[in-house]
Amino acid sequence: MNIFDLVNNFFEEDKKSKLSSSTAKLYFFLIYQANKLFWEGPLTYSIRYLSKSLSLNKNTVIKSLKELYERKLITYYPSEYFQRAIPTSIWFPQTTPKPKNKKEVKKLAKHTTSKENKYIDYF
Repeated sequence: MNIFDLVNNFFEEDKKSKLSSSTAKLYFFLIYQANKLFWEGPLTYSIRYLSKSLSLNKNTVIKSLKELYERKLITYYPSEYFQRAIPTSIWFPQTTPKPKNKKEVKKLAKHTTSKENKYIDYF
């Protein structure tokens, strides 16, 4: 998992259809928490804890979690009936694999000629 891929995936989804500010706040809070824990997941938080930490309404947190899940930005296993005090297990889906060599990078690059993208030879 790569933090830059997670951020890129978020903004790609946001381009398709705008995400709410509370959803963005929750997503980047989860990335921040995962980073603090050295990416040892999953994250286990109650809705109540997330609500208090983010200064959001509990129903807003639930709605944001559902939206992130539906857009495949997170995976989570909600507590039964979203009981606010019972922890919810949250993590991030696997991102695309990194290219292994210079040829693969050039294939993935949008601009393959050096005139269009002078930095392609640095990969």
